[in-house]
Amino acid sequence: LRAFNPVSSFRWARGMTIVAALMTVFFIMQLVGQVPAAFWVIFGEDRFRWSATMIGLSLAVFGILHALAQAFVTGPATKRFGEKQAIIAGMAADALGYVLLAFATRGWMAFPIMILLASGGIGMPALQAMLSRQVDDDH
Repeated sequence: LRAFNPVSSFRWARGMTIVAALMTVFFIMQLVGQVPAAFWVIFGEDRFRWSATMIGLSLAVFGILHALAQAFVTGPATKRFGEKQAIIAGMAADALGYVLLAFATRGWMAFPIMILLASGGIGMPALQAMLSRQVDDDH
């Protein structure tokens, strides 16, 4: 039964302060990344009076922008500024994007903001790389 406990598999990290801290940041970033997807439909309908088609289109555009940012921006940004700065830049881009989205009054405004939100996607791959280097092959 212990083998099925998802928390027990992370006990090894308790003694590793940097790993525990990075895993906490990872959890928070994952949580922040899931919130918009959960509320985007409601937000789009309420704020912009978008149809289901427009909401689907906006999600597709964001997905493409996010994939492009992770594929083509993360590597160069990490090489130039380092992983820590890429993580901070990603989190800052997300935060600024969410603030701007809160003040968007027209549907078209969401699309330029999506570029900023998608660029926030550079933080997670940089964090995963940093975390991977902190542990051995058995963890």
